[in-house]
This record gives sequence, structure tokens and C-alpha cells, in this order.
Amino acid sequence: MQKLVEGVGPGVLSALRVLLVWRNGALMNDLTDLPNIGPKLAQALIEAGIDTPAKLAEVGSVEAWWRVHPRFTCQHSLLALEGAIQGVPKSLLNQEIRERLRQETLSD
Repeated sequence: MQKLVEGVGPGVLSALRVLLVWRNGALMNDLTDLPNIGPKLAQALIEAGIDTPAKLAEVGSVEAWWRVHPRFTCQHSLLALEGAIQGVPKSLLNQEIRERLRQETLSD
């Protein structure tokens, strides 16, 4: 799985985000169906107007993270959101992705 995350180009990643809402032939409607998203983070996302996996993929991890700020301020929650969008545990996100996310949140 880690190789998939490391080698994916932007266009392929966008397609994967769209497919993310489907698992085992069923539409995933609940944020807690996604990896890394527990009940507290899901509730914060819903309160921020992000109420489905598709909406999370549309908004993106950085924007979603800013919307749940300051309730979830640590980089772990940012990585959790990116992992959820990519459909992988946050521990599988490569260093390049981690650094890009860190830079994006520092510049805003």
C-alpha cells in the first residue's frame, strides 16, 4: 500500500479520491467509515460543514484541517485527514506528503 501512495500522480490521486466513497460495492456515507476518522474528529468535521467522505475528498485535507481548527490543531489530525482521503492509515503516508502538508499549513 505504501508504494501506491508514494507513486501516485495527482490525476490518479484525484480519481482515487472519487472512488474512496465506495468500498465493497457499497457507498460509504459515514466519515467514521474512513481510516483514521474517529467519532470526535467526525463530529468536528460535521460541525465544520464536511459531513460525508465525498465532501472531505472535495475539500481536501488542509482546508478540512483549518475548518476544525483550533479543536484539532496537531499535525496528527492533519495526517489523519489526508490518510482518510487517500484511504490509508496515516502511518503509510510518505515523507514527501507529510512535508507538503506541513508546508501548506505553515504558509496559511
